[in-house]
Amino acid sequence: LYRQALVRHGVRHRVVRGRGFYGAQEIVDLASLLTLLTQPDDAFSLSVVLRSPLVGLRDADWVALAQPRGGARWSLDARAVLEASLDDFELPDEARERLRGFRERFTELRGAARALGLRALLRLVVQRFGVRGALAASPFGEQALANLDKLLTLASEREKRGASVAAFAAELLALADEAPREAEGEVVDELDADAVTLCTVHQAKGLEWPVVVLPDLVTAPRGENSAVRFDRQFGLALVKPSRGEEELKSHSAAKVTAQLTRRARAEHLRLLYVAMARARDHVVLGLRAQRVRTWAN
Repeated sequence: LYRQALVRHGVRHRVVRGRGFYGAQEIVDLASLLTLLTQPDDAFSLSVVLRSPLVGLRDADWVALAQPRGGARWSLDARAVLEASLDDFELPDEARERLRGFRERFTELRGAARALGLRALLRLVVQRFGVRGALAASPFGEQALANLDKLLTLASEREKRGASVAAFAAELLALADEAPREAEGEVVDELDADAVTLCTVHQAKGLEWPVVVLPDLVTAPRGENSAVRFDRQFGLALVKPSRGEEELKSHSAAKVTAQLTRRARAEHLRLLYVAMARARDHVVLGLRAQRVRTWAN
């Protein structure tokens, strides 16, 4: 939400980690296409590609492609989608043409994959699918293009180490499932003092800015709502919501819950102090009158 507002108003900004380079949608889409080029039976990768801007099918189109035939169960037959007659599928005209165009490009790229190296193949994919133009027109186009350039550089490095297309694609998708520790492609110079930095309180530790904005202090910190609760001093407690007005609680539930609540509040106050202490000159607090307990009170 905040990033969209910064983009809308043309404010230079950087995001600390965010979803990460490997988790960026454009990276996942291209990695899935590379996987499909080496494993055309991979229905999951095909689904990702079909729903991505590379093809642009809708959910309803995917359902039409996965409809059971001949008494079979619902499933996406990747080979059939890529090779069977398009008349076998009940698709709207626009979706049919999108799929037809994708199949033509896919056949071309399958042949090229046997002769081209990793980076050359990726560059051909980008060219044939008009990836740069599509990314440039997206809401975070500048960041997406930076990620694309970083992906091409990474492909060159992996190719020099002898990585195959399949191995490179598998590495990208595996890293996308892990914690997003890899920074996205650089859009703003690190030394640009006028750029806005978007980050969490934990990521801000040890850093400092002239002005710090802490939005959404009116939201309530997450309370203790688990059914099983534990405290070192009071032990284990069970709290099971019932259908009536009362809850089913163990004898230690009240003490354990109160202790966990006190500790959570102390942690909230500590984080708030850390956040406010990042400001060298000014701190802006996002506040408004609230009746419930929030970060602000």
